[in-house]
Amino acid sequence: MDRRLGVAQPPGFPFNLNTAVDILLKKEFDIHRAKNKAHPMMREYGLDLVPFQHEMMDDWRENFKGVQYHHKPINLIITGAVDDIWSDYNVPIY
Repeated sequence: MDRRLGVAQPPGFPFNLNTAVDILLKKEFDIHRAKNKAHPMMREYGLDLVPFQHEMMDDWRENFKGVQYHHKPINLIITGAVDDIWSDYNVPIY
C-alpha cells in the first residue's frame, strides 16, 4: 500500500517486555554461572545443567560478533549470536 497509495507502513511495536525478560534471565543465569551452580529451575526438572563459563560469553551474545566457525574445505564462515549456553556435568565438553 505504501508504493501504490502512499500509505506509510505502521510503526513496529517495541519489544519492551521481551527485552526486559531477556535481560533479567541473562542476569539471573550469570549469577549462577559465576557460582558454577545449577539454576533452581534446572534442579526442579532433574537436569544437571549449569550455565557454561567462558571468557568470550559476552562477545558470543553480541548480535554483530557472536560465535563463528570457519569450515575451511569450502571457505564458509558460519556465525550466530547465542542467548546462553549450558553444560552437563555428565557429558564431556569437546
